[in-house]
This record gives sequence, structure tokens and C-alpha cells, in this order.
Amino acid sequence: MKLFDINKMSKVIGDVVNEGAKIAGDVTNTVVKSVENTAQNIMSVADKNGNGQVDIEDIIIMGLSIPHIQVNRRDFLQKNL
Repeated sequence: MKLFDINKMSKVIGDVVNEGAKIAGDVTNTVVKSVENTAQNIMSVADKNGNGQVDIEDIIIMGLSIPHIQVNRRDFLQKNL
């Protein structure tokens, strides 16, 4: 009497491994797309001057858009240039 069929068991295990690999690949692709979208969203929000970079000019623009923020131009330029 045969307790189990090794060929059948191997096929079932192979099917489970293949399905697991497919699911892992799908999850990985979803995560990669989500990270790419997040990076694009951050860039579109932070790149205020539209030059494709987030630089000091963007930070200044963001800072100046906050109510009650004041920058003394002369002091700022002396400290940062």
C-alpha cells in the first residue's frame, strides 16, 4: 500500500511554489509602481519653480507662501551667498 505519490506531491509543491513566486512578483511590481508614483507626487509638489529639481529656490518659495513668514533679503543673501 502506497502512503503517498511522490510525483503527485512534487507537482503540487511545484504548483504552490510557482503561484507563490507569481504573487511575490505581482506584489513587488505594485510596490515599485507605488514608490515611483509617490516620488513623482513629491517632486510635483516640492518643485515650485518647475525646473525638475528641488533646490533652495523651491524652499524659499514654499517658505514665503506661509502666512507671516518674512525674510530680510539683505540678511538672507549675506548668510547664504
